[in-house]
Amino acid sequence: MKELTHANISVRSKHTKAFIKAIHNDEEIELHWKGKYKNTVKARTLWNLIVTNAYNNAEPGFLNWELVEHENNIYYIEDLVTTNPCGELALAAMEPCCLGHIVLSRFVVGDGIDYPSLGNTIRLAVRFLDNILSVNHFPLQEMKDKSESLRRIGLGTTALADTLALLGYRYGSDEGNKFVDKLYRFISKAAYEASMLLAVEKGAFPLCHSQKHTESGFMKRMPEKIKSLVAENGVRNCAILTQAPTGTVSILSGNCTRDDIGMGRHVRRSLCFILSSLNL
Repeated sequence: MKELTHANISVRSKHTKAFIKAIHNDEEIELHWKGKYKNTVKARTLWNLIVTNAYNNAEPGFLNWELVEHENNIYYIEDLVTTNPCGELALAAMEPCCLGHIVLSRFVVGDGIDYPSLGNTIRLAVRFLDNILSVNHFPLQEMKDKSESLRRIGLGTTALADTLALLGYRYGSDEGNKFVDKLYRFISKAAYEASMLLAVEKGAFPLCHSQKHTESGFMKRMPEKIKSLVAENGVRNCAILTQAPTGTVSILSGNCTRDDIGMGRHVRRSLCFILSSLNL
């Protein structure tokens, strides 16, 4: 068997629940390519092969497409067809991506997070990314049209591990996970509030159906206040949040500097928001 090297290979699972069930029950599954049957394999054997290679080589990635479709905010408009190259955004056909990242460690003050300042930065970041969609030059007219009709942005974060270290939480601990849940609930709520206020100011994204938008798998988990406001006013961006890989961005923003970890009280805050890409 020939081996493929120096390539990004990912597995997209459209029936993940059934696949996981087959793994637990040690059952066989059918493999298909472009709708045609190719082979039958043991689900557990295939899963072990995926996990072993991912552990040894960081490939393949595993994308739970069944969950992606369930969470899809534009389920009532069109299907998602793929992701951007790094996999952080599931996109409709011809959709570009517009990404930015909040440097979380800049908001550590004392033994906690400066939530008012974080909220201000989130509102600025959402407006900033939305403005990029309006001024950017697109290589294809189809991309421009799709961007204007959906106005998808991807606001993410970097320096989570640094933030946990500064606050004394062990990464992956129960205490640390509770803090992360609280932090990201705040981020998601503030981001959707910001986009909703932009919809009041500038108009919702053109294909927005206010009531249907609140019924996606993702939106169903939002606070009732947010869903009520979106149902009333719509939302400026069809989707707002993502979690992108930020290796280079982390270096650029100076995460985990020796002074930050050593002092733990005086975190630099000059660079709170990093722009990652301009729909290129």
